[in-house]
Amino acid sequence: MRRFGYACHLIACTLLAVVGILLLIGVGDQRWLVGLLGLIALAMTGVGIAVQFLPDRPPGPPKKP
Repeated sequence: MRRFGYACHLIACTLLAVVGILLLIGVGDQRWLVGLLGLIALAMTGVGIAVQFLPDRPPGPPKKP
């Protein structure tokens, strides 16, 4: 699960970089696209942070083989 959290952070940072580049070059009428990418990045950051706090294994006794 921890790897999934890291992947969410990586994707969110990539999306934020894309948003920054779009804002630098000027987006014109595509402001909705920048807003959408920003919201997706924000959501993925939240998911990535939440996943970090989940336990690696469910609690309870280990299963017998």
